[in-house]
Amino acid sequence: MIITKIQKQKGKKNRYNIFIDGKEQFSISDAVLIENGLIEGKEITIQEFENLKKEAVKSNCEECLLSYLDYRMRSEREIFNHLRKKGYPIYIIMPLIQKYKKYGYINDMQFAKKYLEDLINFHAQGKFMLKYKLQSKGISKDLAEHTIDEILSPEKEIELAITLLKKNEYKFKKFKGKELYSKVYAFLRRKGFSNDIIREAIEHTTEITNYKYLISNKMSDDK
Repeated sequence: MIITKIQKQKGKKNRYNIFIDGKEQFSISDAVLIENGLIEGKEITIQEFENLKKEAVKSNCEECLLSYLDYRMRSEREIFNHLRKKGYPIYIIMPLIQKYKKYGYINDMQFAKKYLEDLINFHAQGKFMLKYKLQSKGISKDLAEHTIDEILSPEKEIELAITLLKKNEYKFKKFKGKELYSKVYAFLRRKGFSNDIIREAIEHTTEITNYKYLISNKMSDDK
């Protein structure tokens, strides 16, 4: 088996297409090219050919992983699922994940904190919804709960609920009395707030004209 052509890929500075006996076989990075001393006209054995194919898959997988991390932090499960969808085998993926965990590029604790802060700052929602979203990213239940408790105090969660009510007041203008209370309650429950947080938020929104019915209505319902 002879390497008949080494062709630089268009648009990619560090990747090359390798032709064996006149046929394109795989692409590799310049690091793999140099490490294995590949040049046109070099003869390789079948075993060397198979090893190069594995190196090519590993190199492509690693490039895909780093490219995926370029946009934002990712959880370990997000990265694993992304690479599997790209068709890379588990025996290639897991060592790479461990490698970049060691380097600090993959860190579920840091990811959970950053992701949670972004959710709280840009998409107000309660603890139940935050926990669900963290776990959907592959964050363990214990880590999700610990991160939420660390970042989101009950007082802060009440503020988030109040902010949502003020921002969405227009949605409830046509409702009054029990129907208004029911709509507001259901709205905040869908956003992941607990009963206690909802009650506190409602009690703090009496200054909003359309919510003035809520307190008296809640009190009558609780009797």
